[in-house]
Amino acid sequence: MTNFFALSFDNAASPSLRLKVEQDPDSQANWGVVWYSGDDGLATKVKSSGNGDEEMNRMLADWNRFRSASFFAMSGERQHGKNSPPYLRSYGGRQFVFIFSGALKGDVQTLLPLGGDPSFEPLGSAASEHVFCWLLHKLFENQSRKLSGVSTRDLHRWLGEINALGELNCVISDGLNQVAYRDREGRGGLYGLRRIPPHTHTHLENDALTMDLGDAMDASRSVYLFSTEPLSPEDWQAVPAGAMLCNARGVHDASTAEWVIGATIAALRQFPYFAAEQAAGRWSYRFTDCLAGQKVLIVGHGSIGRAVERRLAGFEVEISRVARTARDGVSPVSQLPDLLPGADVVIVLAPVTAETVGMVDAAFLARMKDGALLVNAARGSLVVTDALTGELQSGRLSAAADVTDPEPLPPGHPWWGLPNVLITPHVAASTSGQEVRMLTFLRAQAERYIRGEDLVNAVIGPY
Repeated sequence: MTNFFALSFDNAASPSLRLKVEQDPDSQANWGVVWYSGDDGLATKVKSSGNGDEEMNRMLADWNRFRSASFFAMSGERQHGKNSPPYLRSYGGRQFVFIFSGALKGDVQTLLPLGGDPSFEPLGSAASEHVFCWLLHKLFENQSRKLSGVSTRDLHRWLGEINALGELNCVISDGLNQVAYRDREGRGGLYGLRRIPPHTHTHLENDALTMDLGDAMDASRSVYLFSTEPLSPEDWQAVPAGAMLCNARGVHDASTAEWVIGATIAALRQFPYFAAEQAAGRWSYRFTDCLAGQKVLIVGHGSIGRAVERRLAGFEVEISRVARTARDGVSPVSQLPDLLPGADVVIVLAPVTAETVGMVDAAFLARMKDGALLVNAARGSLVVTDALTGELQSGRLSAAADVTDPEPLPPGHPWWGLPNVLITPHVAASTSGQEVRMLTFLRAQAERYIRGEDLVNAVIGPY
């Protein structure tokens, strides 16, 4: 029986992931693991050698040496040839991963032709590898180099064509995007689990593998998991046959934008100082800065960035915007060095990519004006913590952070004792209003489905 497991974190993590590898050299079991080392689309694959490879087992036991936002594991009957599952193949400057459980029938090679292009020819003879190559060829035909470059309706239709040839449960990824598909007749198994910190249980296990999120850094990560079998003791949900999974992008915009405005005002008006004086029973009068009249630079002008800008509209501020792609009113990242010296408040909302990790480094901070405020509601990994610590300890800059690196911030960290740092424990999106927005979104999705329209926010990206 073939089992697979896929997990996608909201940031790089090092889960303790151990496959239950058989040590019998005569065993017909096969296993393999793939992980992406970053957002550049490069992946690493390890697989069993079929002879009880103790060195490889030791490497897997020391899993915390690897950090990734995406991991894929697969075990099943051993296959021979140049390529064996989990399948890994390069296309469009990225490496794609395909894990599969099921049984296809008929002449798959004839029914799903590859167009005679040798660059898409499989290395082996397995039907599962052929359909993987066929999916990549379909991306090529649609002039797309990644999964998010085609419509979710097309992706679902292509997987349905494969499913018409037999049982199909699978996950395909390009390192940035991930698509999970459930057999439309409900054959086999595919289960999903969303875990949001704090994690009640850190240890998950089934007959194929064990996973532990006990590391302090990983305990603060949100993660979405897919597996052909549930891992105890969580309440896994069976993915409905033929269902299209969607996320709720946008439901956190209001809460996070509200945190940004509140934290900015709190830092500028020194609310933490006054709260400490209140706790000490002291009436401590002082002048403070204010938001009105400030120049605000938003780094990362996506949906949350736009929500922040709407909420800044009444505060008499001058706003500049930076995003990866330049557009009307939004500057490219290359202009950041010119924009930073003029900003009183720099709000970081950029996503985690190979280009943004560590972007707020010593050079970035040095270009910020004396007395400026850095607000981070993105991810802690975007900031070089030691570089920011030096600026904060000197008193030249101040900061408000809902996210840190490491996270959670350990006891004794310098930030805890600094008066010019406002810290909240990754709570920007954790509000009571989130439930109302979620229900509103679900109703709108249901209405789209009833009308036969495309669903929005289909899950094709890391969660």
